[in-house]
Amino acid sequence: MLRSLLRSVSNPQRQTFRPQMSVEPGQMKKTVTTSLEIVTPSEILNWEEPLLQDEPVQDVVSNLLETFVTYNRCFTFNEVLDWADEGADGDKLRQSFVDDPRFVCFYLQECSEEYFVPERTLFRWWSHFSLQLAGSRQPRLTHRQLAMSMSSLRADGQWDVPPIAAVDFGRQFGFVGSAWSSGHYVFPLAYILSNMTQPLRQLSGTILETFECAEKRELVLKQSLADAIKSGLSHFNQRAIEVIKGREGLPPYNKMTLEQLGAIQGVTRERIRQIESKFWRRLSSEPITRSNYPIILAFLTGLLVEIIRCRGTLVVNTESEQTALVVFLSRCLSIPQTEIGRLVVLGVSNIDLSILAQLNSITQQIDPDVIATQLDAGNLAFLPAGDLEQIAQTNAIDKTGKLTKVDKVYLTLKNIGEPVHFSDVTEVYNYLYPQDHMTERNIHAVLSRCAHPDSEQHGIVWVGLRGTYALKEWGYERPSLSIFDAVAEIVEEKYEQTGQKPVPIAVIQAEIGKYRQVVNSTSLVIAIQCNPRLEQVFKDTFVPKDLSEQSRQEIAEDETDRILKEFQSELDHRSQGHSGA
Repeated sequence: MLRSLLRSVSNPQRQTFRPQMSVEPGQMKKTVTTSLEIVTPSEILNWEEPLLQDEPVQDVVSNLLETFVTYNRCFTFNEVLDWADEGADGDKLRQSFVDDPRFVCFYLQECSEEYFVPERTLFRWWSHFSLQLAGSRQPRLTHRQLAMSMSSLRADGQWDVPPIAAVDFGRQFGFVGSAWSSGHYVFPLAYILSNMTQPLRQLSGTILETFECAEKRELVLKQSLADAIKSGLSHFNQRAIEVIKGREGLPPYNKMTLEQLGAIQGVTRERIRQIESKFWRRLSSEPITRSNYPIILAFLTGLLVEIIRCRGTLVVNTESEQTALVVFLSRCLSIPQTEIGRLVVLGVSNIDLSILAQLNSITQQIDPDVIATQLDAGNLAFLPAGDLEQIAQTNAIDKTGKLTKVDKVYLTLKNIGEPVHFSDVTEVYNYLYPQDHMTERNIHAVLSRCAHPDSEQHGIVWVGLRGTYALKEWGYERPSLSIFDAVAEIVEEKYEQTGQKPVPIAVIQAEIGKYRQVVNSTSLVIAIQCNPRLEQVFKDTFVPKDLSEQSRQEIAEDETDRILKEFQSELDHRSQGHSGA
């Protein structure tokens, strides 16, 4: 048995076998079988049974863990079982692989397989993949595209979806992040690398290789950004260090002008400018020279560590103490950056916010989700969703601070969501904007002005009730007729349609909705009873007022006949009831 052969290490007379990193378990079996030629037949016969009884189980598991931790691709647990001895406790063996922090475990439901991959191998894969994306300037992929790329971790076959655990592993080091739009991934570290020169990308690859070891990586991640800058600046004289710190605003200094630094250093403004220029020339030389290599190495390591430590976020708040340090390192490595409000975005020199001009309504212009979606369609598609959200919120806050009173009244009305009296609008407005208190009179004036047909703004409309307003986007329109004219028109229309019969008040109430979406019942009764264009012929029926005397008489006679018939019918009904009794 193969495990029995591995136990030969306990016998000094036997040839020790140690698998190499580049050899896979399947190949290692063949190698060991060949190595039997150096072992005597008597030793082969005596290896299996006694050593199986004497060897501790933990040693067997440790040997398997040490073997597979050198694997350069992912493997299934079935492969581990094939590598183990017959009769091995599969549950304990599996739990050992799951608990070992050197392995990343993930289960794919689509193929009902449990996979393991050494953490070191997975970190190396993400590093190489980021460098490839940087070279091709491709900082964004669909889920399907990433799954196809990650299939290179398999011995054969292909994944249809990316393994979530493997993606989460890359996410914690800034290699990958979720895009704002669903179905896509972005690669922040790859995007930053794509902004670097080829020599810097090559050096970045070398630095990332040193991070493959978890112990080394943890040690480096504990180092502060200030330490990296201090290490790089140590290759300059003290005067140059003071000048650069003052000009770049590095702690403990604030940004200073050439004149201010000259006064502090006791030299001229021109001399300060020369010192600063010499510093930047030394960093900008290509290819990397022996003199600037340690400087660039320190700065580049510091920036990569910061991106990894921040899990790929490329947005820095200007209120953070780290902002000046990150901006300085980016400038040293010729990585562009730009400011949006209180944020600094790395990797882009000019953010085109003109795409936000396509947002027509004020509600869209202050909605972070809408803004983020719009920016994601522009030149910020490389940013992770969290970064885009920060930018969108900053832009929305900035826009909100510039709102006019009309904008705020509109937003208040929209927030209420239904036709409402201006007094209620005032109450909600003062709750939403306590720093901009307004009276009912002010609110009413704004609403009246916005709802006027000649100066309509934001789609605010008067719905026909005194002091009540709504929005066109809700489906409301300003009534084209007054309520008196609308009632008169209903009566005239129905009077003609029914062959000049009086129009009951119930018909008027049913038809008024065609003319007005909101009606006050009291106002409607007044418009019917006091309408100068109508005449009441009997109780609750009305006719147009401009009828001839003959028409009125005929209507009155018809109405009288109708009432008499109803009365006679009622009497007959009662008499029948008494007869039956």
